[in-house]
Amino acid sequence: MKSPFAIKYCRWLPSRHNANALAWAVLPVVSWISVGEMLGNDAVVIRNATIHTLTDPKPLENATLLIEDGKVKSVGKDTAIPIDAQILDGTNKHVTPGFLSVFYPLTLQAENSSEETRTVVVGGRTFTLGGRSPTARGPLQKVSELIRKDAIDWRPLLRSGITTAHVIAPGYSYTAIVIPSNYSEENPSELKVLKEDGFLGVTVTNNERSLDLLRSNLKPPSSNRGSRGPSASPANNSGNAGASGPSTPPESSDEQKLWAEVREGTKPIVINCNNAATILHVESILKEFPKAKVQWIVNGADAYAARQSIRKDQSVLLLPPRIDLIPNSRVRVNVPALAAKEKIPFAIALGQRSIDLTESQASPTFALGVLIKTGLSEFEALASVTSTPAKLLGLEKTHGMIAPGSQADLILFDGPPFDVATEIETLLLEGKVVYEN
Repeated sequence: MKSPFAIKYCRWLPSRHNANALAWAVLPVVSWISVGEMLGNDAVVIRNATIHTLTDPKPLENATLLIEDGKVKSVGKDTAIPIDAQILDGTNKHVTPGFLSVFYPLTLQAENSSEETRTVVVGGRTFTLGGRSPTARGPLQKVSELIRKDAIDWRPLLRSGITTAHVIAPGYSYTAIVIPSNYSEENPSELKVLKEDGFLGVTVTNNERSLDLLRSNLKPPSSNRGSRGPSASPANNSGNAGASGPSTPPESSDEQKLWAEVREGTKPIVINCNNAATILHVESILKEFPKAKVQWIVNGADAYAARQSIRKDQSVLLLPPRIDLIPNSRVRVNVPALAAKEKIPFAIALGQRSIDLTESQASPTFALGVLIKTGLSEFEALASVTSTPAKLLGLEKTHGMIAPGSQADLILFDGPPFDVATEIETLLLEGKVVYEN
């Protein structure tokens, strides 16, 4: 194959011998670009980078990462580079696994259409807001079906380094895990549902009616027979308050089976709490079900206030990446660092509010950097948005780490991940570049 470069410029050379020499010198460069295209090879190599594998607290320096067929083929300092691979220079750059959002709320269009109002108290001031409180009432909503009805723009997630999202609807829902793997600038709402059968998710307040959803459904269906009123289990009567107990055998419906999995500890339940008192009420209910595992969606201040009552062996805190105030004081506290110190399992929930993702895109790891400056280690911070969420979502074998066989969802930073000025330079999803800054 002759290079267009050689053909264009060889006419200025004094001899044919020198022209051939230049053509042979340019040919490898042209072949590096074209041979891979002709063979259809999608191998990608990131070389000379600092690679945070998450399989070891210490990153690999000046290492090479080989990607083939959307997965990590090998990683290390002695990794061989295929001749037809696309090469990304990682000099002075850092590579991490793509971030996993362990709680990404799905905003429903009908959510704000209600004529009801609700009252909230913030800092001693009372506000009346439109729309009802998104507590867990009504029928079970399946997130995998909801996200196919409305187009969701995934660009804010990708620009923030989030490659996998655990999507949860408000109220009472069956969650789903998605990756925007079919994403493109022309079709920003395209996605791939990685897991339709996620977890049960409920929004709970310290209102008795809200707590009844847990209390009734956690009990075996046989113990709910003949119950009436709002405490009757939605899993048994689809939320009809006046309906009697189930006429079907225990554990017969799909919804009852989901609650049975929670009761037996086979799957966790995701509980979105609005205050510390709710945590105490829920923990009181869970005393009757010692096997039940809970992932608590909670802000730092409430987690701090209720942390002594939370069962450490059966609970995980899903915390926002911020410094909080200790309740009823002006003292600031790094709750993730405190949780790490007190051995309370936790993960950082990126994307709890879409506005946070939009505002932080210039420096998406800034909030994590603040947590590191005030007590959290770099490895703990990175694990809290990669390997820990992957384990919580049952994806630890393929996500949240960089190892042979893991999915090549990767972030290429232009510097150390948690430096103030560091930005995401390139984002790869299943080995393909989907975002470049």
